[in-house]
Amino acid sequence: MKYKIFTLFLLLSSVLCVSNIQAQSETTYHLPDVEDIRPSDDSITIDQLIKELPESASIDDPLLFLVNRDNLLEYDPYIPFVYSENGQPYHEAMATPLAEMRAAAAEVGYYYNFISGYRSIAEQAFNYESRFNSYLYEGYSEADAQYMTDQYVAPSNGSEHTTGLAVDLLGAEFGYELYVSYQYEPSAQWLAENAHHYGFILRYLEGKTDITKINFEPWHFRYVGVEHAEFIHKHGLVLEEYIALIQERDSRQELD
Repeated sequence: MKYKIFTLFLLLSSVLCVSNIQAQSETTYHLPDVEDIRPSDDSITIDQLIKELPESASIDDPLLFLVNRDNLLEYDPYIPFVYSENGQPYHEAMATPLAEMRAAAAEVGYYYNFISGYRSIAEQAFNYESRFNSYLYEGYSEADAQYMTDQYVAPSNGSEHTTGLAVDLLGAEFGYELYVSYQYEPSAQWLAENAHHYGFILRYLEGKTDITKINFEPWHFRYVGVEHAEFIHKHGLVLEEYIALIQERDSRQELD
């Protein structure tokens, strides 16, 4: 995988009303090269994708704040919290869209358990260590335990749950355990097909692990706003690819 590296200042603690995420003072994004972007319709060219980008799409949009294994946090950002029905904190920016999405699902008979929202760096470190130790307890070598942990658990400072803009949801009929088999449940399929209407994207798509570094997770959704989510869903992209397209567009405009 080839990566372009660029440096930018993310002014996420500014007066932007959509979010008060306080970003690191300077962030270096590692993104897939545009040549590696794979839309769901392989007849669409990169030039066409760039032309279709929403005019408002901006690297500085706090709702597009990228955190992953290649783009790590330096410290816990400031998050204005609201709380789920079971006391889970998450970013207030997605409170209304999340409520609207769950209400729409309820109208057709789907109800969801709120599994996880915000996690601090320390909490994510605990999750990672717990999963790693569970594999050691089962008899795996340290190398195998780390490999298996990395498939589904981000490092302590590499989880987008720390932005407060990610949420894990499971259909009430499925319970509280995170299994990939959840993808076959009607409630999971409803989310995958409708979440973008409310500004959410299915974050870790099947077939994009080489980019996201996380295996397919049918329960994990990320709030990015409706305009961005509609584009991402339409073209079968992941957030890394979308931001890479924005960066490529901006680079071309600078050359004009």
